[in-house]
Amino acid sequence: MNESRLKFSESRFLWVLLFTLLGLRLLMVVQVPITDSTESRYAEMARKMAETNDWITPQFDYGVPFWAKPPLHTWLSALGIVIFGANEFGARIFIYCTACALVWVLYRWAAENRGKDYALLGVVALLSSGIFFSTMAAVMTDLVMLFGVVLSMVSFWRAVEGVNPRRLDGYLFFSLFRRISGRLRGVK
Repeated sequence: MNESRLKFSESRFLWVLLFTLLGLRLLMVVQVPITDSTESRYAEMARKMAETNDWITPQFDYGVPFWAKPPLHTWLSALGIVIFGANEFGARIFIYCTACALVWVLYRWAAENRGKDYALLGVVALLSSGIFFSTMAAVMTDLVMLFGVVLSMVSFWRAVEGVNPRRLDGYLFFSLFRRISGRLRGVK
């Protein structure tokens, strides 16, 4: 294992930068209005889900189902709207929490494989990238889908590398993947 080492001052700076970026983005969850057409469309679908109490079918308009994307992002935003009200914070907070969980999963995975300093550098680089920072609390499908992909990849890695074989995450990934791919091919 090639573990990189940071000086204490560098490490402290990166931790401060990490929490500053997370705090700044959390502040923006409340302060920045929903103006993007994609974000407003998904926020409205979540509002309709919360209003109609129909948690099965996302609706583009009343009575018009929206089946183009998986509904998890809509469920998260609708749950936030139910708890915190139909506002920017309610629609965005659980997407933001998902992004924080994604950063945590990546940090833990990188720390296990390359060391804590390497992991810290990686998540700060991710958080400071413009596209991730801007979308990490946007009411869109991207971060929720990315979180699923990252969980799958980390599970795959753990299964292939034999990391902590008592954990089921890798085996669950393989069994779910086998079942889904078999159904897509028409195999039972």
